[in-house]
Amino acid sequence: MLKIFTIVDNVAMPGYIAEHGYSLQIEFGGFKILFDTGQGGAFASNVAKAGIRPDDFDFLLLSHGHYDHTGGLPYFFENNSHARFFVPEGAEIARFRRKDDGSMKPIDMPEVSRRLLIGLPDSRRLRFDFSRQNCHLFPGAGITGPVPRNTDFEPCEEYFFKDLNATENDPVADDISLWFETDTGIIIVCGCCHSGVVNTIERIRFLIGDFRLRGIVGGMHLSAAPKSKIEKTMQYLQILQPDFIIPAHCTGSAFFSDCLGSQTQIIKSAAGKSFIFK
Repeated sequence: MLKIFTIVDNVAMPGYIAEHGYSLQIEFGGFKILFDTGQGGAFASNVAKAGIRPDDFDFLLLSHGHYDHTGGLPYFFENNSHARFFVPEGAEIARFRRKDDGSMKPIDMPEVSRRLLIGLPDSRRLRFDFSRQNCHLFPGAGITGPVPRNTDFEPCEEYFFKDLNATENDPVADDISLWFETDTGIIIVCGCCHSGVVNTIERIRFLIGDFRLRGIVGGMHLSAAPKSKIEKTMQYLQILQPDFIIPAHCTGSAFFSDCLGSQTQIIKSAAGKSFIFK
């Protein structure tokens, strides 16, 4: 059984705080995973509201090094001294987004979060080579590792940069997603899916072979995507016909129902919502 509780999202159930960010509690195979930590402002409050004990988490995984996924790390590490963690290589670099007015906004991991991660002992770090033999967090649960951008319609976002002068594009190469093996197919969990939904699915197919896609949960970075990217992503998903999609955070969702039809259930996400998949 896979249980997912949304700790942080852009919208929230009554009594929970919404913010531009994402964080999930995932329970599977007898383990508890914290996947991302939001910006930090909503994380501690929503954890307390839900009655979640931070010390109960066995693993911490970060999907990538943006501020809206890593801000709650100080609170987490203050309240959990044993969880093993995986931080993709490159997540700690400086990062900027060029806004519509041409100004540059820092979007990297907060410095206090960066220092905490660097200061923790190597014995708590998870290390993978992401070959076909070493991509599982534990039986039935896997990590994509870096996702190659192989499609011609999921390019790097042109407004992400590694420097204030906008001379070096940031491909967000640290982007990762998770997957969980259930009796009726694979469920994929994404933080932002910067490398693209199709590239991510094909990455998992490379790692574990062919599979039935049961569902996708999380951020898919389609809200501001070019029309061609959305159309080709929907065409690909139409072929796979997943049972459900739970678009969250940066996804945008108005187009899902129109494009995928009745065979795929589109479920709304919000901080404070739980999802259970047998």
